[in-house]
Amino acid sequence: RGHIVGFHPGYLTYNDNNKWTSQKKYIENFINEKVYEGRQHMLQYNINVTPHIWNQNNMKIDYTLSYPDKVGFRNGTCRPIFQYDLNKRHRMNLISISTSIMDFGLFGGKYNDYNCDAALELCKPIIDVCRRYNGSLVILMHTGKNNFKNINFFYSELLKLACKTN
Repeated sequence: RGHIVGFHPGYLTYNDNNKWTSQKKYIENFINEKVYEGRQHMLQYNINVTPHIWNQNNMKIDYTLSYPDKVGFRNGTCRPIFQYDLNKRHRMNLISISTSIMDFGLFGGKYNDYNCDAALELCKPIIDVCRRYNGSLVILMHTGKNNFKNINFFYSELLKLACKTN
């Protein structure tokens, strides 16, 4: 039906190629197809190691970079960019796309505890920037783990804003 299975490797894989590769092989064997997109667990990331692991394992898109406590574009843009090897000074084949809206950064009290209206107001400029610059709007929704009582309403309104045409 056009779904894409994403890879979300374990907590300690961001700097361990063997663990990372083992987990990727496991999911690919389980679903009987290759996986090319995903994000690291809990924003665990080492700029000198993690993108190399992803690139060496033929991943195409990494959505890891995001802010845990705010909305915005952690890699500095709403548009997909190629990762860059800072040591060898060359472009990698791996594309990075910021996850610009993440529910844990808006609700639940760990970082913030906005009401729906305030959270939506924070998200509107992000949606506008993506629309203006033909960017990618990536939203991370943690299903089954969010205790915010109006989460369904929030996502319903957020998707209406994102799908709205001017």
